[in-house]
Amino acid sequence: MLLKKNLVVAGLALVQGSLASLQIVPAATWTASGTNQHVQAHGGGIIEVDSVYYWIGENKLNGSAFQSINCYSSTNLVEWSFVGELLSLQSSGDLGPNRIVERPKVIYNEATSKYVMWMHIDDSSYAEAKTGVATGSSVCGKYNYLGSFQPLGFQSRDMGLFKDDDGSAYLLTEDRPNGLRIDRLTDDYTNVTSNTYLWSDHIEAPAVFKQDGVYFMFGSQLTGWSTNDNKYSTATSLSGPWSSWANFAPSGTNTYDSQTTFILGVGNNVMYMGDRWLSTNLMASTYIWLPLTLSGTTASLTNEDSWIISTQQSWSTSPTETTPEAESSSNTLSNGAVTLTCSGCSGSKSVGYIGGSSDGTLQFNGVTSNATTKTTVQVRYENGDSSQRYATVTVNGNPQILAFIPSTNGNTPFSSTLNVELNAGSSNVITIAGATTSSARQPPYLQSLAPPSSSLLLPRPGLAIQYLSIGLKQLFSCSAIAYLPFRIPSPRTDAKMKPVVSALNAWSCVVISVFAIVILSVLGSLYGSNHHSFTGSEEDPEDGPAVAASIYVAVMVYAVRHLAPESYPEFEIPHERENLC
Repeated sequence: MLLKKNLVVAGLALVQGSLASLQIVPAATWTASGTNQHVQAHGGGIIEVDSVYYWIGENKLNGSAFQSINCYSSTNLVEWSFVGELLSLQSSGDLGPNRIVERPKVIYNEATSKYVMWMHIDDSSYAEAKTGVATGSSVCGKYNYLGSFQPLGFQSRDMGLFKDDDGSAYLLTEDRPNGLRIDRLTDDYTNVTSNTYLWSDHIEAPAVFKQDGVYFMFGSQLTGWSTNDNKYSTATSLSGPWSSWANFAPSGTNTYDSQTTFILGVGNNVMYMGDRWLSTNLMASTYIWLPLTLSGTTASLTNEDSWIISTQQSWSTSPTETTPEAESSSNTLSNGAVTLTCSGCSGSKSVGYIGGSSDGTLQFNGVTSNATTKTTVQVRYENGDSSQRYATVTVNGNPQILAFIPSTNGNTPFSSTLNVELNAGSSNVITIAGATTSSARQPPYLQSLAPPSSSLLLPRPGLAIQYLSIGLKQLFSCSAIAYLPFRIPSPRTDAKMKPVVSALNAWSCVVISVFAIVILSVLGSLYGSNHHSFTGSEEDPEDGPAVAASIYVAVMVYAVRHLAPESYPEFEIPHERENLC
């Protein structure tokens, strides 16, 4: 069944004039075409082939265990399309269930005409500390996994690759007992021949970039999933000597709350690629891409809310945005969409109940652009779920699905980026409605539009899970399960059978009870998506699940009191236990 769930919008943010253009928005939801989901390429790197950028990284959609190594393509580093899985989950082995496969990096070997991927391979306890190698005939095709090993017999966890101007290639690897290593690869790039340099310092997530004959090594301190002030060191030879480690972002910023994964050269620009990990929900981890300035032997990172990258000229900050609010009187709210209070939203308001069974819709009328251009719109939103939500956003008649990863709390809007064509003048219309794809979930609450930025706020957590958890809580806090009428009468003549029948009774009670709660949970969730009073208020989403649990307990009590004594007289309930809860 396809359901359109409710959404709350805060507003839009739009760049005006001919300067409007596609922008990189760090820490936003980046929706990929082909999946309509937040890009899953964590811990990854980018390789350019024939003017196309291929972003290769980890799929964390369903947790930390290996699922796939994904590949996305783009010609502008802003609009990303899912191409496919380079490595997929296998039934066993290094790529099997509950395995760790991290930080994939790919380089091309001209001599063998192969793309070579290296990655961190481990078990779930990180005890193996190995590297894995795979090769492919095309950059974004299927790769052949060759196996794993400890390079030169040493541990290897977070790793990177670097290919020098002369075609030689190097593994950059964190060896926990000894430090950070640079190891030279064989001519076919599938093995390690020798150590080039070893730091005794403990640095992970390494990445090397070379400019004007100077090598820059970037890396992170060891603080687990938490961020820290990442470091860099320089040398004119990979074998050293290397300079002392220094910060490349202001001290105390924790590298703008990110960890190094890759450094990419784009024309005359250098871009820092970092991960902002969310350890409790890795699929919702975001990407911190920022302009990196290298001058001589000095590196400095610039923090930008959004910025414009160019292959032809230097990067630039985004132009001033306008931010039409969702609750503006010039907008059209229809089919049950309403204005809500949002303390963290601009204007302290948002628009909710978009989508759902009533097809609630928010329409921004008269959106102005000084030029016909393609630009980035940020949609600022809230999503209290642990999973993504989705909305259909239609700009001048052209619809697309937008994803919204979970936000941190109910009053701090996140951003989701939308790349759209606007017409010159004030006739642009942007409509936000519930998504109707099979992957769609409840849309978020929206705050405002910001062409190139917008706002969107998502509603409460998944109702089915709430109904189930609260129903179980209600059930097992009572004595009802002991008196369910679905019991096998104990034989009175065969004493040997009594323990067996008692065990069957206990398990049948549990199974039937859980089954009943699941059915009520699903029915309650479907009912609640169409009738807001059943699901509870925005402030107390447990109202609805509590109703479902109460209905279940009431049915059980009625059945016990009115059916059990007559059907199974040996299970008559004593008077003092009539009140079960």
